[in-house]
Amino acid sequence: MSMIRLLTAAYCCCSILFVSRAALSQERAPNGQVYGELRPFVGLEGVTVQLLGLRGIIYNVRGASADPGKDVTGLSSRELEQLDRDIHDDIMGAFRERGVPLLDRGQQSPDTTPRLEVRVHWMNPKQGVLLIDVTTRMTEAARLVKDQSKIVWAQTWGSDLSGYPTSPESLAKDVRRVALGGVSEFLELYVRAHSK
Repeated sequence: MSMIRLLTAAYCCCSILFVSRAALSQERAPNGQVYGELRPFVGLEGVTVQLLGLRGIIYNVRGASADPGKDVTGLSSRELEQLDRDIHDDIMGAFRERGVPLLDRGQQSPDTTPRLEVRVHWMNPKQGVLLIDVTTRMTEAARLVKDQSKIVWAQTWGSDLSGYPTSPESLAKDVRRVALGGVSEFLELYVRAHSK
C-alpha cells in the first residue's frame, strides 16, 4: 500500500514538473492554446532577411538632372545605397540583440528557406512632404496539394505601415526608424513564441 502511495506521489510530482516545464516553454492562453498571433512562429528556427525597394531601381524621367533618382526620391544614388546599408545593419543588429537566428542561404535550400521581406517605398505628394510606406512580411515555402513537386511562397505573417509623413530633411532618419518598426514587431513575436 505504501509503495502505491509512493508511486502515485512520484507520478503526481513528475506530472506537475512536466506541466510546469510546458507552461514555461511557450507563452499560452489561459486555455492552454498557443496565442493566435504566435502560431506562425511556432517551429520556426530563424529566417533570412531581404531588404527590397532601395537598390537597383532605374529612373527614366524626362527632363531630369544627371541624377534622376534624386529628382524622384529626394536622395541621390549614393545616399540610397548608404541608406540601404544602414537599414540592413539596423536589422542585423536588432536580430543579434534579441538572439533570433539568421539563416544563411548557403546552409539552407534557397527554395525553402523562410524569409523576412522588408519593402520600403516613399512618395512625394506635394512640395516638402513625403509619405513613407513599409511592408514587412514573412513568407514560407509550401507544396501544392495537387502537385507536391511544386513549391509556392505563402505569406504567414505581415505588418504594414502606410503614409508615414516626413520631410526631405528627415527622410533618411525616418525611413530607418520606420523600417525597423515592422522588424521589431516580428522579433517580439518570435521571442514570445520561443520563450523558455
